Amino acid sequence: MGIPATMRAAVLMGPNRLELREVETPRPGPQDVLIKVNSCALCGSDVSLIAEPWLGQPPYGAFIIQVHSVRREGRANCARAIALMRQRKVDGRPLITHRFPLEAIAEGFRVFTGREGGAIKVLIRP
Repeated sequence: MGIPATMRAAVLMGPNRLELREVETPRPGPQDVLIKVNSCALCGSDVSLIAEPWLGQPPYGAFIIQVHSVRREGRANCARAIALMRQRKVDGRPLITHRFPLEAIAEGFRVFTGREGGAIKVLIRP
């Protein structure tokens, strides 16, 4: 199975303005990995990035891929958390309080930011 030429993406067009667009699929470099995302959770840093541009942020309308890195002790903690979930000793599903399709990502951000309906983690599915 090859890499599709295009993909759906939520593109930041201006402060608090996301649009669903069909964009060119990024091509991985020699040290990169391209993965298919089944779903992702919204993060507090995503909310601040959408409300006000960060220093060095690409211009509005450019496709932005935000990657969270895990460093030092965070790597070990993340590995332990994943191991506990695989062993079914920890169940993270109760933290997911809301689910939205990619087409409704703006509504997902509104619910997450306003903590509407007791929102803890909001999941976005393509």
